[in-house]
Amino acid sequence: MKKAEEISNPTTEQAMYFKTIESITDYGSVKINERVIMSIVKNAALKVDGVSSLPSGSFVNCLTNMITNAKNHDKAIKLDINGTDIKVDLKINVSYGKNIPELALKVQNTITDEVKTLTGMNVMKVDVEVQEVDSQEGL
Repeated sequence: MKKAEEISNPTTEQAMYFKTIESITDYGSVKINERVIMSIVKNAALKVDGVSSLPSGSFVNCLTNMITNAKNHDKAIKLDINGTDIKVDLKINVSYGKNIPELALKVQNTITDEVKTLTGMNVMKVDVEVQEVDSQEGL
């Protein structure tokens, strides 16, 4: 398989806002939109016990997302893609009572494994920022 390249000539409105990574194989090409990787990161983070949600941002961000048809998690996930290497910046909210450093390490490992397994891309770094601790039930 040849090295992945960033496609700089978007063909859809969505591609104008998000990068597409292309891998050339012996049989043709495989294109993965950056939003797919963002979705993998989101799902991987949310499956870790203790991650309650991804921050949706401010009211203004929510309105902007409605207008541009973007997802709320777009503000919580930032990707830096260089060929087949990815760096992830992720903001999460956690459940009260969870050990935050241990939880963040689990999130980092889960994201690294999921992205590698599902895309074949290398996650070089995952920075996790905990933005909020959700209160205990009933308080």
